[in-house]
Amino acid sequence: MEIHDRISQGIQHGVNRHWRYTKNLLQIKPEYLLTISVADALSEGIANIHGIDLTIKLEEPTRSISFNLMSNAIGLREYFKMLRHKVARHGKVDIFVESEKDCWIVELKGFDPSSVEINKDLVRLTEFLSANDWSNNCQGAFLAFPTLIDQRVRLERMVATHLGDTHTLMATVHSDKVWTDEDPEDGIPVYYTNCISLTASTRIGA
Repeated sequence: MEIHDRISQGIQHGVNRHWRYTKNLLQIKPEYLLTISVADALSEGIANIHGIDLTIKLEEPTRSISFNLMSNAIGLREYFKMLRHKVARHGKVDIFVESEKDCWIVELKGFDPSSVEINKDLVRLTEFLSANDWSNNCQGAFLAFPTLIDQRVRLERMVATHLGDTHTLMATVHSDKVWTDEDPEDGIPVYYTNCISLTASTRIGA
């Protein structure tokens, strides 16, 4: 199963968990449940990589990820000789996935994030992908979230604006409609999972 499908699967599990917890009056942030659920889904494996061969880290600091990308791209000796790769927005990334040679970065948002929130994460994910002049071991960076209505056209426009005229960065928007069988008065009868996939056209091993 492709990674964007695993992410969508995880979001669905997370939404189901959140609604159950909400019914029980427990105050738990939906983003936390989405993170745990998506990590669970990714642990089942992605593409042709078995889950047992993946290391999944939650709330990974941006500095650690930058170190991983650069040290794997150029080696430790060269890494300590050059200027560090900087990411403008510090903090932590929701999910960082590693295999023996490759890695993936996943950011998650709750329902219906604003355009400002989406753009901030697109910028940071692009900064990760650009490490070592776009040649590193990150096979993809993903921004995923649920929405109450179909937002695919809006998201595609936002992504096109973000890409501009660059040919170095590629992006795809995946959207899936999810029926919950809930009555409108009891929950959300239908919603959409959205996953924006970013990849660099130049990567190690490409």
